[in-house]
Amino acid sequence: MSKKTSNEDLIKNLQGLFVLLGRVPQKSDLIVSNNSKYGSSSYNRAFGNIANALIAAGFKPNQQRGLKSEDFINDLKKVYNLLGYTPSIEEFSQHSSTVSWVTIYNHFGSWTKALIAAGIPVVKANKVDGQFVLDELKKWYAKNNCNVNCLSYWSLRKAKARGDFPFSCSTIHKHFSNMSWQDIMRQIDYLYETTDHFIEKKHYIGNDQAKYLSLLELEVANYLFEAKNKNIIINYEYEVRVCKERLWTCDFVVTTNDGKIWIELDGMRNNRKDPYKRHNEKIEFYKNNNFNYKIFSYNNRDIIKNLSVLFEPSDFKIGDKTFNLKTKIDDDFVFFTKEEIYNYITENGQDKLIIDIIEPFYKFILSYVELNGWIFPEQPKNYKETLVELKQKNGVLNSSDRVAGSFIKAHFKSFWLASTEKQDNPILFIQNRDKFYPLLKYRFGLGNGKQYDYKFGDKTVQFNELFDISFKQIRKSLEVNRYVVSLFKPLVAKHIYNKYGFDGMKVWDPCAGFGGRLLGFLSIFENGIYIGNEPNSQTYSELLSLIDKMDVKERVCLFSDPIEKAEVQNVDMVFTCPPYGFKEHYCDEANQSDILYKTEKDWIEGFLLSLLKKSYLALPNNGHFVIVFDQKFGKECILLAEQNGFVLSEILNIENQRTHLNPTPNSEMCLIFNKKNT
Repeated sequence: MSKKTSNEDLIKNLQGLFVLLGRVPQKSDLIVSNNSKYGSSSYNRAFGNIANALIAAGFKPNQQRGLKSEDFINDLKKVYNLLGYTPSIEEFSQHSSTVSWVTIYNHFGSWTKALIAAGIPVVKANKVDGQFVLDELKKWYAKNNCNVNCLSYWSLRKAKARGDFPFSCSTIHKHFSNMSWQDIMRQIDYLYETTDHFIEKKHYIGNDQAKYLSLLELEVANYLFEAKNKNIIINYEYEVRVCKERLWTCDFVVTTNDGKIWIELDGMRNNRKDPYKRHNEKIEFYKNNNFNYKIFSYNNRDIIKNLSVLFEPSDFKIGDKTFNLKTKIDDDFVFFTKEEIYNYITENGQDKLIIDIIEPFYKFILSYVELNGWIFPEQPKNYKETLVELKQKNGVLNSSDRVAGSFIKAHFKSFWLASTEKQDNPILFIQNRDKFYPLLKYRFGLGNGKQYDYKFGDKTVQFNELFDISFKQIRKSLEVNRYVVSLFKPLVAKHIYNKYGFDGMKVWDPCAGFGGRLLGFLSIFENGIYIGNEPNSQTYSELLSLIDKMDVKERVCLFSDPIEKAEVQNVDMVFTCPPYGFKEHYCDEANQSDILYKTEKDWIEGFLLSLLKKSYLALPNNGHFVIVFDQKFGKECILLAEQNGFVLSEILNIENQRTHLNPTPNSEMCLIFNKKNT
């Protein structure tokens, strides 16, 4: 906005909403694309929070209709004492006249949390059944059908946000996972049509005079309209039916000379992040039927640039060579050899090398990453062979296990999305020209370091350090310069298991990560169970894929719960390597410890203490608790562990890999504790 919004304007907007809605506005009403002129962030900036803004406008913020937690708890206990057992939602509805179960549900966040707050035993029978969900859905629509034009996702999302309806759309889907939304609506005698969302949601008119549901869809449609006029694409369609069997539609289907591309504009965030966490039937259908599809997130600010890379001419001229962006490029494919680079510099000079080769090559890499997500390593061809190779090696106490390290980096795409305290993740790093460009120039021989001997044909020359330029070398340059997160190597885990474990044991890894301790376990023991917890949804999915491809499902049990919610018992050993406080950042999900806790003190008292207490409960007397930390947190861990029932029996040092850039790397502490006899 060119003009700063005044507090008076914001207050008038709230008062206007009150007249329009017939009630005090809530945060969920403050969405610019609906009836409000200003979003909730404008009120937070001006008044500190929404409650202060409502007070300034002369309203009293809605506080659960004047009721407090104590009132809800008293009512729950009243029904509990009346029945003599834990009430279900249905039973509470029958016996309480003071407050609706919906109000309690929204106040505490779930029925289970409400029971816990009231000190009432939680039993599995309290789970809501599907019929009750349908009954509540039917009652809600009967009550509100004069206020909504249709029973769509949009109307229910708004109702959930306002607290009028307790169940989210995803909860409804969980109860009826084998049914489409249309079929669910038919269960309550509502005839839903896919066009209903146009009624409930504002639409926008594109340059092609068609209606679109969001500004992002409008932006994409306008790009495709222009691309069609320029003959870049042949045609495009909006909201296309995917198959006859289901009512799925795809946002855009674009026809090019090479065939059709199905484009999904995804506003569901983690629900459809690849690999997808839930509700992924349509995506699986695309995969299983070989659809050429692309998914672009609503959070993607460069979507038009990505589309132009996808559809527009993709040949890049670099020096006297031409490379096509859409052609599959093998990991070891060499764009320029050391000899070619040396000859170009000697014949044309360094400035010419930068202009003709390095600059266009940098743009090529950026475009390649925009199109493919990253210059990922090629997926391992044979997973079982890697396990056989690990079995043939001895365990070590250093990070020199390059074979398994390469395997892990190839399988786990989430590895390349992780960042360190000091550096962005590799994808963001190469997009930062100031940081990546000097590293790229060094690979092309424009460094000022040590001179090396090279034999080119019949002659030997001395020159700056040179490299054959390949995607593999680009990634390696990031690794040796410590621009990627660290990996726990399987052979280190193998050494620990060999010393403190036994065949047939049950081991728990509360922070499973990228599978290093899992692979170490599988490489040394023919029997036994590995239990792992991994809260990062993408890494968790990749772990599931790993055990499937290695065919070891019967020996591995994985959970997606973070340590604070883990419930593992009766194991022989706990062996893990947790995040080192805020040193590394793996993803933006709310359950990550570096997001959940704001200070180092909170992290130690919240995350680390939970880890120690849960491990203590899971182990038998004298059972081994093995944890790997850096020097800083290792000392903190020793003090805290000894205060919580563990005895330190040994400290091992794990040597990190030496490189010419890091000749004296720090070692990490492997702390071996025993649980005190009780």
